[in-house]
Amino acid sequence: MLWSEVREKFPDQFLLVEEIKSHVENGSKIIDEVAVIDTVPDSEATAMLLKCKDKKIVAHTSNPKLIIILNHHYGFRGRIYEN
Repeated sequence: MLWSEVREKFPDQFLLVEEIKSHVENGSKIIDEVAVIDTVPDSEATAMLLKCKDKKIVAHTSNPKLIIILNHHYGFRGRIYEN
């Protein structure tokens, strides 16, 4: 289901959704299609978001687009100095 359709069907709610189709643009992942799994009470949204794995996301339908900013973690090189 397109995010615009989800927003119309579930206005002003937190939802647990699974990413179906997305694309990367300028360092951000833009999610185009989702499958709605369940509605989420406002009081549980943050806790459920922190538990999400794989392609599951908790999002509020007031957002016009679903965008995830991609962080690239780079390793640091270090040296071990011996006395």
